[in-house]
Order: sequence, then C-alpha cells, then structure tokens
Amino acid sequence: MRRQVLVFSVVAFTALAPLAGPANAQFALSPRGILGAVSRPLRGLFGGHYRHHAERHHPAEHATAPNSSTKAAEARPAENPPEPNARVAAPDRANPYDIILGYAFWPKEFGNDFVQYGFGTVAAAIIGPSAGGPTADRRRQLATTGQATASAAHDFLPSCDIGDSSASDWVTGRIKRELHPDAAQLAAYGGMRTSLIEGAKAIRSRCRASKADSPLERLDELKQRIWALHDADVLARPAIKAFYEALTDKQKAAFKTAAPPPPPANRNAAVPPMGERSQACAMAGGNTAQGLIDAIAAKVRPTAEQQASLDNFGKVSAQMEKMLLASCAQPQADNPLGRLDAADDHLDTISYVASTMGIALNAFYSALTDEQKANFDTLGQEAAR
Repeated sequence: MRRQVLVFSVVAFTALAPLAGPANAQFALSPRGILGAVSRPLRGLFGGHYRHHAERHHPAEHATAPNSSTKAAEARPAENPPEPNARVAAPDRANPYDIILGYAFWPKEFGNDFVQYGFGTVAAAIIGPSAGGPTADRRRQLATTGQATASAAHDFLPSCDIGDSSASDWVTGRIKRELHPDAAQLAAYGGMRTSLIEGAKAIRSRCRASKADSPLERLDELKQRIWALHDADVLARPAIKAFYEALTDKQKAAFKTAAPPPPPANRNAAVPPMGERSQACAMAGGNTAQGLIDAIAAKVRPTAEQQASLDNFGKVSAQMEKMLLASCAQPQADNPLGRLDAADDHLDTISYVASTMGIALNAFYSALTDEQKANFDTLGQEAAR
C-alpha cells in the first residue's frame, strides 16, 4: 500500500513540475490545475477520442476558437484594399465615363461607342430615346438582367449612377496587365488610379433620376451630367499625363493610332469619300432633328400659331445637329491625351447644343396649353417605363 502511494506521489509531482513557474503557480496548485496535470498523461494516451468527444459536445467553441494565423491577422494594421482582378473587371457600355476613358486609350475598340453621344443624346433628353437607340437597348438589357438599380433602369440620360471605382478598376487593371509598369512607373500609375476614382465619385455625387421631369428639366439635367463628366476628365488629365509621360516609347506605342490622311493639295480636286469616322458619326443611333420635330408635333398637335414656334425650334435643332456631326467627325488624335481633350471638346459642344435648343424649346413649350404640356411630358415618361 505504501509503495502504491509513493508511486502516485511521484507521478503527480512529475506532472506538476512544469507548472511550478511563477506564471503558472496559482493555476497549478488549484484543484483544477492538479486535476489537469494528473490527467494530462491520460489525454495524451487517448487524445484522438478526447478531441472527438470535445468537438461533438462543443462545436461552436471549437469552430470559433482563433488560431495563431487569425490572431496574427488581427494584430496587423488594416491595409489598402487590393486592386481588382483585371480579368474580371469590365467596362460598362452604358456609362459614358467608361466609354470616354476607353476611347482615350483604345479608340479602335471604343470609337463606335463614343460617337453614339451626339444629337440623339440631346433629343433623348427631350422626348426619350428612339426605339432602336443603343442607350435604350442597353437600359432594357440591364433592367432585364437585374444589373441596374430602380432609378437607373428608368433613366435614359447618359448614365451617372456608377460605382465609385468602376472606371478605374478596369482601365488601370487593363493597363497594368498590358504594359507591366516598372517600379519607377508605379507611383504615377497609382496617382492615375486615384484620380479616376475621384472622378467617378464626383460624377455619382451629382446624379439624380430624371424619369419624372419635363423636357426642359431633363435638358438641364443632361447639361449637369455632361459637365460632371467634363470635370471628371479635367480632374484626371494631369495624372493621366504624368503616367503617359513616364512610359517608354515602346509602351506609348500601344496607345498610338495612325495619323489621319492629309487634306487634298488641290482644292479643285474631287471631294474624297466620307471617311470611316464621319460615316460612324452620321450613322450613330438616336433621333434626328426631323424625327424630334415629328414626334413632338404628333403628341402636341400644335395650332397654326404654335406651329411657327415649333418650326423655329426645328431650324435651330437642324443647325445643332450639323454642329454635333462636325464635332464628332474631327480627325482622331494619335495619343490618349489628345483623344481625351477631343472628348472634352465634344462634351462642351453637347452642352452648348442643349443650352441653345433649350432656349428655342422654352419659347415653344411656354406657348402650349396645360393639356398640351401634359401630353408633351408623357413622351419622356413613356420612354422611362
């Protein structure tokens, strides 16, 4: 009997020895500490069974217990969010900010999208998009697939309901994937990405739905969105310029396009055929000036006196249509900065056209009866449904 007590004491003393330090003295000499120390050899012997039993009876505690990697991650300071995967991010063809930036860097791919912003854009603000217009088709597609918000699905003006970083995600991601900027260029690259994000935020902050407005109010909203786009481009230009100038000649060549052909030396020579760009501008979707006037007349049914004011609005509209066509058909610059400047000039022209047509439209709209105005207003409301 004495021999058994002696053996038990030796085992207990051996188990308690590692816990005899100052940090563990209180725990080791407590009843729970003594029991744990004595049972440790048994847990080592039957470890598999014990762990299975503990997990089965305490699943929540086991699942939420932090491991060493989790603790290390929590201890580290928060880092900047990583750049999106360039293979996943894609441009939004209904978003003019994406289209303008895409046109600046890759004109062959986005040139046809860019020329869609012309007279049809202004006409759509007045009576809604044409049935087969690209903006209307894109809006319907987004609404059908659930990719548009309730306001965006009913808003047929150039989109401004965009994510704060949508344009920067795919533009900078694609540039980085194609050019592989070196360490010296990454600072300028980061500055460009930041400026694009700020531009998107500025556009979004000035966005409001236009589905319930009158044609004059929609024209004003169009001008606001055009200026928001213009301001975003102006904000981004210095950073884009700094990044572009940091590139090597070989890297810059990725964004170069062929120079436009020179004009004929002999003024009496036959007029050359319409260039590809001019054709694209002339065939851009949307209502023409004549289509705009016909749609208004059919809805309002003006009196003889009102018809004179509508005719004047028609003449102004025809002149503005030619101005936008000429702006669109300008020779294409061979570098991103030149194309960005051209896009800004075109935005300025759209804003001027909207203001000029708004003055003539106001003269006609003011002469309508309340019933005629209500009928006129439904043109845009029907298009927004």
